[in-house]
Amino acid sequence: MMMNTSSKKRKNIYKVLFFIILAGFVGVSMIFITSKNKNTKPSDEILEIKQELKSINQNNQTLLAILAADDLLISRTNPQKALEQYQAIFDDAEGQLQNSISSRIKYTQEIINSEEDDEITKINLRSQLANQQDEIDSITRYVDSLKRSELVQNTLKTKQIDSLQQNLTQQKKELARNQAKQVISFSNENGNLIHYLGEVKSGKANGGGIGIWNTGSIYKGEWKDNMRHGKGEFKWADGQVYEGEFKNDMRSGKGTYYWPSGEKYVGEFANNRMNGKGTLFDPDGNKEYEGEWKNDKPKQ
Repeated sequence: MMMNTSSKKRKNIYKVLFFIILAGFVGVSMIFITSKNKNTKPSDEILEIKQELKSINQNNQTLLAILAADDLLISRTNPQKALEQYQAIFDDAEGQLQNSISSRIKYTQEIINSEEDDEITKINLRSQLANQQDEIDSITRYVDSLKRSELVQNTLKTKQIDSLQQNLTQQKKELARNQAKQVISFSNENGNLIHYLGEVKSGKANGGGIGIWNTGSIYKGEWKDNMRHGKGEFKWADGQVYEGEFKNDMRSGKGTYYWPSGEKYVGEFANNRMNGKGTLFDPDGNKEYEGEWKNDKPKQ
């Protein structure tokens, strides 16, 4: 009878401790999930999220290991193996969880020792274990719910990590572009002095940048080896503007040429001149000519 009373007390203590530990684990998990420092750098935040996931996974694995040992104990399949499993996970547990496992170890040892007790003691122990089956089933269902919740959390965390990594990659690219920007001066083939601000590679204008001519003209766009090359916009000091493609510092490809009078040409260029198909519009937007052009003039 002393053995039955002592076992009952241990059972009650075991139940209280286990649910306290579960409640504490859920509370800590929710704090980890809801907390977020917006001022944290993306790389630091990724590390914190991964550490949180690792901690959650470790706690879930410990709970699952306890349930597996509990099943061996409840079913009386192999109490000795249950004892070995409790002892194996004891060192990895912390705080209240470790106390709960310690109680299980003592309780299991008593069950093993009780194998030599009289039949009445065995019946009482079996009755106590049977009464705990509902509790174990409830805990199992709760852990299954935690696992489903963890899967959703992991999916959200993975998406958050991917987003942060993309943002971090973009920031690194932008930083590299800013570091490549310099101020240099050079002269073109016509002898004009150009002051340039933008991306520089091998000591020359390469990439995106702005060039200011000593004549007052301004170009904003793509460069290659100190020459306008790619898409850009060139403004003359007298108000003329060209928007379009350049090749080797000359207007070449498709573009639009604006005159201060309001007229504009939309079409093809080659060798710095209107060459190819194009349309001339008057200041009111009406077509004056549409067709082939050669050396800035309609082709007859």
